[in-house]
Amino acid sequence: MNQEEKKELMGKYAKKLENAIKREVAVIKEIENVDYPSKILDNIVDWAAKNGKMKETTATFKDLLNSRIMGQIVPRTSYVRREFWKEYENNGIDKSTEYFYGLSKKSNYIRTDRIAKNIHWNYKNNYGSLEITINLSKPEKDPKEIAMQKNIVSTNYPKCLLCKENEGYMGRINHPGRQNHRTVKLNLTDEDWYFQYSPYIYYNEHCIVFSGEHRPMKIDRAGFERLFQFVEKFPHYFIGSNADLPIVGGSILSHDHFQGGRHIFPMEIAGIREKIEFKGYEDVESGIVNWPMSVIRIRGEKDRLVELSDKILNKWIDYNAEKLDIYSHTKGERHNTVTPIARFKNGKYEMDLVLRNNLTNNVHPLGIFHPHEEHHNIKKENIGLLFYGSVGSGKTYLACSIANALIEQYQVGVKIRNFAQIINELQRSSFDLDKNAYIESLVNTLVLVLDDLGIERDTSYAKEQVYNIVNNRYLKQKPTIFTTNLSYDTIQNCKDSVEYQRIYSRIIEMCIPVMVVGEDFRKVIQKDKLNRNKDRLLNGGEIS
Repeated sequence: MNQEEKKELMGKYAKKLENAIKREVAVIKEIENVDYPSKILDNIVDWAAKNGKMKETTATFKDLLNSRIMGQIVPRTSYVRREFWKEYENNGIDKSTEYFYGLSKKSNYIRTDRIAKNIHWNYKNNYGSLEITINLSKPEKDPKEIAMQKNIVSTNYPKCLLCKENEGYMGRINHPGRQNHRTVKLNLTDEDWYFQYSPYIYYNEHCIVFSGEHRPMKIDRAGFERLFQFVEKFPHYFIGSNADLPIVGGSILSHDHFQGGRHIFPMEIAGIREKIEFKGYEDVESGIVNWPMSVIRIRGEKDRLVELSDKILNKWIDYNAEKLDIYSHTKGERHNTVTPIARFKNGKYEMDLVLRNNLTNNVHPLGIFHPHEEHHNIKKENIGLLFYGSVGSGKTYLACSIANALIEQYQVGVKIRNFAQIINELQRSSFDLDKNAYIESLVNTLVLVLDDLGIERDTSYAKEQVYNIVNNRYLKQKPTIFTTNLSYDTIQNCKDSVEYQRIYSRIIEMCIPVMVVGEDFRKVIQKDKLNRNKDRLLNGGEIS
């Protein structure tokens, strides 16, 4: 090798080294700017899935690996608890919860990337501004995972999702990994209780306080005492309990727990509709809250509030009003309880007691005094839309307008595809396209707009792929918007092949049909252009 060749080779090495250094600097800069590790972790997990490092590549197994990775670098529990109480003593409760909340997010225990997908809005009415949240953060179960659960060996460890044994638990297919999870130990009414944040926060600093003992939820005097002991320690947080009966109670009635956080709910700022007075408790401010539920608010010294709360609860437990369909007990089963919410506000302790009754009947199987069945569809159905009508009526424009609103106003993930485009992309002979991944991306996107149903080539392959996308979104209950030039009668009474009958029957079940009427806007635009340019056309291109 002569000098010139050596010089050229050294130049190439130097360039490679320079590029490597630039990449490293860029990576370091990116890491420094990362608030939460979701993106980095997802990239690692995706790499593991693609390179055969995982037993299964479903969302659940990816989350288990995600938790396991972060579990290796999150400080151990003893350190976290020591730092929490050190901050508490030296810098105050605000700083200690700020530290713990930040750690819970940075450890990816709180999935901030998923929570960002939740939709929130306010609804103003006579009771104030109500907060409405649609939770989109919890990962959906893959049909493959559901099938796998049949073969899972039954285990009672941990006994539920709130048990202290969840901290550091590796997880399994039917139980989330908690290796990145940490708790803070509290003493409430001389018992071991534990403080943590919810992995799927519904509001600011949404926390859970749970008993160290796996025992059923119970609203009683001891529970009221615990609420105020917590508020005394954490005066910047409210804390409350779901009712301890089915229907009106929480999702985990098997484990005694409370929920709280740094948040002001609309009910808290609702005014008093009517002042009341309890005999023997004249020193306690009392009133009925102006709210669409039966709520009693009491304010004063915490010991007095505990006494009065217990008295109200015990009176309510045995309260009957037959004319109002309020029965305290039927066949020995209790129906009355309360939802208590405690807080420290304007220098006084405060308790809201929501009176609850979980009685059902044949007309209202979901509860007489609970949201009736007709109001539950938003919780269980991801309803799509089917826009049908003549060519040029504006179906695609309408569907895309909805998509833009979802993206811009609510940051909802939306994909828009034309049926013919999908088939062409899948049929092209290219090694660059991972066809399974392409289909999966369409199936799993939160909202999918599928344009021009019925124009895809009538081949067995095309029908198979269309059915694959529609059926999987149907099974996963994903909202889908379809547009088509076909009549609704054609779709509803399909006489074509069995494949199309299967596709159309699912679309009918998934969607609300909407007929779009109007003159072909393309013809309107063409006519307008002709009118605007008639002089130019008549004069051979010259304007008179």
